[in-house]
Amino acid sequence: MMRALRALGAMLALCFALALPAPAYAHASLVDTDPVPGAVLEQAPETVRLQFSESVAPARAVELVQPDGRALTVALRGGGKVVIAELPELPQRGTHVLSWRVVSSDGHTIRGSLPFSIGEPSAVVVSAAVDDDRAVLYTVLGVLLVVGALLAVGLAWSRTLLVHERARRRARRVLLAGAAVASAAVVARAVLVSREIDRVLASEVVAAVLVVLGAALLVAGAWRGWVEDGWAGARARAGAALLGGALVLGGLAAVGHSRAAEHPWLAGVATVLHAGAGAIWAGGVLALALGGGAALARFATRAWLALLVVTGAGVLLATTIYDSWSDLAETDHGRVLVLKVVLVAAAALLGLSQRLRLRGSDPAMPGAGGLRLEACLLVGVLVATGVLGEASPRPSDDAPLVVERAATHGDLEVRVRVAPARVGVNQVEVTVRDPRGAWVPLAAPATLTARHGESRVGGELHPVGETNLITTVLSDDGTWRLDLALPLSRYESPVLSVEVPIAP
Repeated sequence: MMRALRALGAMLALCFALALPAPAYAHASLVDTDPVPGAVLEQAPETVRLQFSESVAPARAVELVQPDGRALTVALRGGGKVVIAELPELPQRGTHVLSWRVVSSDGHTIRGSLPFSIGEPSAVVVSAAVDDDRAVLYTVLGVLLVVGALLAVGLAWSRTLLVHERARRRARRVLLAGAAVASAAVVARAVLVSREIDRVLASEVVAAVLVVLGAALLVAGAWRGWVEDGWAGARARAGAALLGGALVLGGLAAVGHSRAAEHPWLAGVATVLHAGAGAIWAGGVLALALGGGAALARFATRAWLALLVVTGAGVLLATTIYDSWSDLAETDHGRVLVLKVVLVAAAALLGLSQRLRLRGSDPAMPGAGGLRLEACLLVGVLVATGVLGEASPRPSDDAPLVVERAATHGDLEVRVRVAPARVGVNQVEVTVRDPRGAWVPLAAPATLTARHGESRVGGELHPVGETNLITTVLSDDGTWRLDLALPLSRYESPVLSVEVPIAP
């Protein structure tokens, strides 16, 4: 036992050492545009140029929202690191918003928005494509794929823990459902990506083939294998489970962030080890919960080995994903990872308490409630893993087009919108409404003062329709304080303050 632990520790240490010199994941990100975000142009451009940090595949079509709110369909062309948007004739003066989408080499969709103005700025119009429902759909499919696949693999690899026929029947049904859900999710993902970029992405096809084939092997082995059919049948059962699980895990790695790593083979191995160990842990606990925990004592060593591999491979992956510790707090990916670590720790502590309770008691009578709770925590870990597979670990990849803040003065609501909320030219829009939502005109031009450290900019806002606008340069990233003087009448001019984060 100790020899196996030492060998496993040496392997993880070697992987960790090899990964340390590698830079963070090279996820595609927008590095340059022409025109620049927030630019005010004398004439309408014929094209918009987008340059990325790595090769991407452009979406088939995107939207350009005009100042009056109407959306035009725009075709993208090119590929590699440069994508060109071919613009139609743009007769309207004011602010236009191009909402773009591309697909990176690992199959993940990257999206953003580029505002620019013709002649003069106007009220910022946010396209529905900015809050693209595709992002939610891809995340849901990613979660279904990971949860279904790892539960199916884990149950297939935990068949020896199912000592009662009733538990075997339950496990077969869960395994079948997990395999079906994972297969449907990976195929749906491949179809959606191919429709979005109007061509087939090789990584998505490979993932779909591996997951579907592996799931079929798992189901075939489970349907016939959980019957006592002698030594030959047991070997066939074990072979089908091992091969099917390996194919499913390989399919998960094919569409994971590991494809974008500096050393994809190393990151891929770490991903397979991490997912495989997680499947053994989650599947084993679920098998025990389905069977009443009769084999809990036999599962203890396997569970701790799985936890060791999950932790070691997870640390290895984290060192290749993040540039600094601050990314854990500043990105959605980091915050979900922290939640996942908390869930893993809670499940491990609960499992430890279950094992300690077995000492000096009847091992056939463990706490079934504790097993169910541990299984629920581990399913939560798998859900978080699916979300991480679709989230971007870069703060700037998903920087918002518009940051909105609200303040009140009496029964009036003041809404402040800043676009694109990045260092450079920004447009600040201020709207005042009464409790019924009706527009409240100002008696005189409003005044903005924006402060960050020693920096101070601002000026008068110009009335445009029902809103008030100013274009200014916010020179530093960080939190800016916006002080707004609003002349509501000849005698009343309150000053309201909001804080707005500005991305690099």
